[in-house]
Order: sequence, then structure tokens, then C-alpha cells
Amino acid sequence: MSEIQVSRINEEMPSEQPSFLKRILWVFTSPGKLMASLAEKPRVLFALILSAISMDALYLLRMPLYTDMLRTQALAQAGLTKSLSGQVITPAMIEQTLPMNAKLGIIAAPFTMLFMWLFITLVFFAILKIMGGEGKFKAYMSVTGYAYVISSAYILLILIVSFFTGSLLVNPSLTSLATLVSPDSVGTVVYSLLKGMDIFSIWYYVVIAIGLAVVSKLKKRNVYIAVGVVFLIGLIISVAGASVMQSLV
Repeated sequence: MSEIQVSRINEEMPSEQPSFLKRILWVFTSPGKLMASLAEKPRVLFALILSAISMDALYLLRMPLYTDMLRTQALAQAGLTKSLSGQVITPAMIEQTLPMNAKLGIIAAPFTMLFMWLFITLVFFAILKIMGGEGKFKAYMSVTGYAYVISSAYILLILIVSFFTGSLLVNPSLTSLATLVSPDSVGTVVYSLLKGMDIFSIWYYVVIAIGLAVVSKLKKRNVYIAVGVVFLIGLIISVAGASVMQSLV
């Protein structure tokens, strides 16, 4: 048998798939191996469950802190509402609606996370298909879904840190550059920009870029540029939104 024939046989034979725990470990240690495995055999069930329960697990485990976070957000929103329309929302009114808002937040969280997963996958799928990329949509879902393990690791970090700080430090991120400054010292635009420069967020997009390059079979450089542009656009939208909100206050 010739070397060419042997090579073809090896390509046609499915490689041994890693175990579930190994796939999780590979997100951190060998994302290239993981994505090659997912390109061959896409998997979405784990990512579906993880994205649906991760935020709710944090909220339910630290329910008093979650309620405090909602209270702080509602008070800030009340100030904005008063400045825009003159309508006064008192602390008593906020306390009255807080239990219901907490329940609604827990119900909405899984749907929000699943929508975000689907949306970001559709964005990358459309862009890379336009660029001539290969791969099925399920494979792209696998890539973005397993990349969410990075985000879930950050949620776990928030949970651990909350026992020391007594608060859910969600915004800004614990690992963003915004933690080094105050909004008043640098201004809204710079502060929003620094919020987006977050270690876990960048890590998440790096893992996605590695996976999309494998699945699409496009040149790595082109895929990495496309992912970088999407990240920057998201950052610009976030900064612009914060700037608009600040101008309304």
C-alpha cells in the first residue's frame, strides 16, 4: 500500500474524541486541540446548559448580594428618570418592586445568555461565510459555546470574591483596566473604554478566533482580524452608549 493511500485512510478514519472533562481542560490548556475536535464532531448540549444556568447559579447562591445590586441599579435609574422626565421614583417604591424584579431577572437571565450566544455565533458565521469559510452552523455554535467556559470561569471568580467583598462586582469587571481608575478621574468615554479592556473578555475572543480558524478553514490571520474587528466594534458601541447616557444626565 502506497503512502498516499495510507494518508487517505488516516484522514477518513475518525480520530479518538476527548472525554468531557478533557474538553473542559483543553479550553484553558489546548484550545487548538479542542477546536479541532469540535470541528470534527460539533457539540452544543453542554454549552446550552452552561449558558442557561451560569448567571442564575451566581444570583441564587448570593441572593442577598444580587438584591443589593438590583437596588443600586434601580436607584441610579431613578436618578436618570428624574433628570429626563421629572418623574420621582422613591426608595420606598424601589423596595416594593425589588422582589418581583429579582424574580424577573432570574427568569430572564438564561434567555438573555442564550440569545447572546446565538447572536454572536450568527455574526461570526455570516462574516466568515462571506469570506469564503467552510463549516456548518452547529460547528460555529460549538466554538462559541465552549469559549463561554472562559466567561463561566469569571462568574466563578465573582462568586469567590463576593465572600470577601460582600458585593457582586459585575460592572466594571474585576479584571478590567477600569478597576484601576475612577469614572470621575478619567471621564465617561475613557472609563467605558477601560471597562472593555478586560482579561477574560479578550481571552474569550482569542479562544473563539482559534476555533473559528479551525472550523472555517480560512487563513488564521484573516480570521483573527475579523474577530478583532468584531471585538472593537462592540467596544465602540459600548463606549458610545455610555457617552450618550452621560449626556442625558
